[in-house]
Amino acid sequence: MKKILVALSVMVFAGAAITACDAVSEQVANASAIIKKRLRSPASFTLVSGRTMWEGTDAEGNPAYIVRVEYDAQNGFGAMIRGCNLVAYTDLGDRISWNTALGVDGCGAPPLFTEEQVVEIMVSTNFQKKD
Repeated sequence: MKKILVALSVMVFAGAAITACDAVSEQVANASAIIKKRLRSPASFTLVSGRTMWEGTDAEGNPAYIVRVEYDAQNGFGAMIRGCNLVAYTDLGDRISWNTALGVDGCGAPPLFTEEQVVEIMVSTNFQKKD
């Protein structure tokens, strides 16, 4: 009986650890919120996966991130499609800020660039001081 209780306790603890690992990071949640603002049907957004590709600071020293988000959402015709975006944003404490023209880019690297090169370009265009 003791062995069964120990085994059940370990299983419950392991299940809690797995649930904690599956939690969405603040960076992924913020990037998802930015993507939802661009969708025709934001309520249809379902997160598939997300990960922080880069983190550092912007030119003013604020925390800055580039996050890769893969998601499903309805297009303008109501069909569910899979989307993927790289999102660059700055955390200003009480709000997040992003460049509406250059802060969101599609995944799927163009033929001339790898995804890592696209991230480097996004860092230089979104977060580095302009002379």
